[in-house]
Amino acid sequence: MPACRHFTTAELSLLSTTPNPQHRLLITVGCNTGFRICELLSLRIKDVFDGNVVLSHVMVSKENMKGSRYSRTIKLNTRTQHEITSFLSGSAYLPDQYLFRSRQGVNKSWSTCQAWRIIRRICRDLHIEGNIGTHSLRKTFAMSIYSATNNNIRLT
Repeated sequence: MPACRHFTTAELSLLSTTPNPQHRLLITVGCNTGFRICELLSLRIKDVFDGNVVLSHVMVSKENMKGSRYSRTIKLNTRTQHEITSFLSGSAYLPDQYLFRSRQGVNKSWSTCQAWRIIRRICRDLHIEGNIGTHSLRKTFAMSIYSATNNNIRLT
């Protein structure tokens, strides 16, 4: 099975035109935080929104992380904060609801398989070709960091 690839800048511009706000939010948060798909899907509204203000940082607890002893906190950039604000504005929600809430059950998150189907469908509709999957969001984040540092990253 070939590895998935990251999204290009042109493809990100196309993806930002996705009409479904929740799908657009998944892509924006995924590409700007670098969280794994299971970490993204574990986010609840209270993790990103406090009353009427979008939080500047989002934390994923260690229970929702792959093999980690620690939780992880990521700063949300302006674009991501704006996308969260526009998604939550004018809608009724409870703080404990999942950000990516399924239509199945009372308060269940999307499955990782459903997130994969959504991303694949969006890419198919926008004629984005290649090996695309949920990990493409994480790879896009990594590539943006790599490019921003002029391909000069040192691991200590």
